[in-house]
Amino acid sequence: MKQAGLTYDQIHFHLRVPKSTLWTWLSGTYAPSNRIKQKEHLTKIRPLAIQARQKLQKQKDGELSRRVATWLTHAPLQKIETKKIILASLYWAEGAKYKGVSGLRFVNTDPDLMLLFITLLRNCYPVEENRFRVTLHVHGYHSIPSATKFWSRLLNVSPKQFNKPYVKPRNQQRTFRRTVAGICLLGYLDSDIRKDIMETAHQVAKRLSSPSFNG
Repeated sequence: MKQAGLTYDQIHFHLRVPKSTLWTWLSGTYAPSNRIKQKEHLTKIRPLAIQARQKLQKQKDGELSRRVATWLTHAPLQKIETKKIILASLYWAEGAKYKGVSGLRFVNTDPDLMLLFITLLRNCYPVEENRFRVTLHVHGYHSIPSATKFWSRLLNVSPKQFNKPYVKPRNQQRTFRRTVAGICLLGYLDSDIRKDIMETAHQVAKRLSSPSFNG
């Protein structure tokens, strides 16, 4: 490939061999048989290559953030219709929809997602704050008082409205992802709101996926 005129980037694309390794193999600086010198050289340049990749990725992430922020300034996020569509999409993805569910139940471990959901719910419907209920699923490594305090402050729901937490037994044979403060199950005692949210979700999906809308 090198003799054919391909660059290190092109060879890396085809073989997935790090460019630093390709340079060591192909530059002629060190003889292929001199493995000690090659390893010494790679030990020096690999940290530099990692730093260069991290810097490039940081630049790309910054450009992405600016690009999204630019078009979002023109999006109608303040409209109640937009908020209801986002709320319905979230509930359809992470809310309880099984037959027989009472009220509204939304579950997640991501604090940002939980805060967005309850904020949209408060914005879109005339909720009564005393009808919120929270149940936490935690592991043994969690502090229940700390987890309760964390979610209570984040969601602005009184600790008095928290049910008894469920401590999940840990399977010693399996690895698991540690969470900030366990799994949060947010409930609201109103099935009519849940039905309204789900009807919105289904009608939006039907409209967005219809040939007439996309034609």
